[in-house]
Amino acid sequence: MICWTASKPNWMIFLLFWNCLLHPHGIDSFMATCDTKLSDLKHSITKVICPAGCWRQHSDLCGTDNYVRGPLCLAAMHAGLMDNDGGYFKVFKSGPRRKYKGTPKNGITSESCSPSSVSYCFQMKCDTNGNAEESLSEVVCPSGCSSNYVCGSTMYSINSSVCVAAIHAGVLTKKGGKVKFFTKEGQSSYEGSTHHGVTSQSCHASKSSFTFKENDVCSSNCGNNEKCLTGINEDYCACKAGYKENGCKIVPMCEANPGICQHGGTCVNIDTSYNCTCTIWYTGRNCETVILDHHFAPTAKNWSESRKYCQSIGGDLAAWGMRNQTVRNSLKDMMNQLGHDTFWIGLTDFDGDENYTFVDGVDLNRNSSEDDFAKDEPNNIDERCVEARKSDQYQWNDLFCDFKGYGLCERR
Repeated sequence: MICWTASKPNWMIFLLFWNCLLHPHGIDSFMATCDTKLSDLKHSITKVICPAGCWRQHSDLCGTDNYVRGPLCLAAMHAGLMDNDGGYFKVFKSGPRRKYKGTPKNGITSESCSPSSVSYCFQMKCDTNGNAEESLSEVVCPSGCSSNYVCGSTMYSINSSVCVAAIHAGVLTKKGGKVKFFTKEGQSSYEGSTHHGVTSQSCHASKSSFTFKENDVCSSNCGNNEKCLTGINEDYCACKAGYKENGCKIVPMCEANPGICQHGGTCVNIDTSYNCTCTIWYTGRNCETVILDHHFAPTAKNWSESRKYCQSIGGDLAAWGMRNQTVRNSLKDMMNQLGHDTFWIGLTDFDGDENYTFVDGVDLNRNSSEDDFAKDEPNNIDERCVEARKSDQYQWNDLFCDFKGYGLCERR
């Protein structure tokens, strides 16, 4: 690497000389030319030095603040990071943005263009990953980062979001701010975990890793049933989930992770793992995915017994679906197919004051789209429960609560 040349501007001569002092084996910055394209950058975070004399109009420069393509140094001039005397700055590669609008800025006009799989900008983004050019990188994360992909714990795969990983590691909050991270060798696997409101994923081998601790003491020293817990000042080995202290002996997963089966699912231990038996409304590894909103009881019962049946399967008589006209019409089609005369819904007037309340505690707004009583109904204050009645095309009718009908159950 050449560290001194009289052909450079004075500021660049000083910068190159200072970098040589800091990096005697070579400068970490990417030395661009005026023809270097954004797509020539191979890393997600790159320090760039641009030469003087790069000003020109170029029809291929696309975007404003976030760029898709075009000359690298010209994009920096458009963004105001340098002038025609050259510049020194960082470039960040991230995911696509919804639009790329062209604008005239700083004497350069960029074009508008369609979304691309990659975008380039001069500020750190929440989805910028850890594929940095340098072994030590310092960046400023924006606020609000939380939902981008992260894989690993303490040591993170290179394609993880740096900012969200920093929150997971406890060195950053969602308010954003400055953070340092270190590029390390890749690992054969990475174990996910939940810390500081962020859940990271487990994943397979990565070509390299990054961490927020220069010397990661325990990640390579913990036993098979242990994991490394990292703090600001120290690391230590602790038992993994599913194991307990005194040798990290196995403990049944259901007991070690209460509530792991969501939405009323039942946890069943299987060796060192578990299965969730979900209610009819949910599916998925942890009963996290909705598959059903409504279900019809198989036998006719009075209103109270119908409600008990719905509650026994983790639901209740229909309420929120009855207030939504689109959902209600869809359910009427299902009722027509079944053909029963009466379907109980979760709406009552137990006080006899003609003020109807759903079982989820919401009062019915009469004379609105929520109200689906048939013509001239309700008409009897002694009829305190509400049915969807076949003879009224399954509009509502007040009815004695001990009458037998089929419960229309709903996911809570």
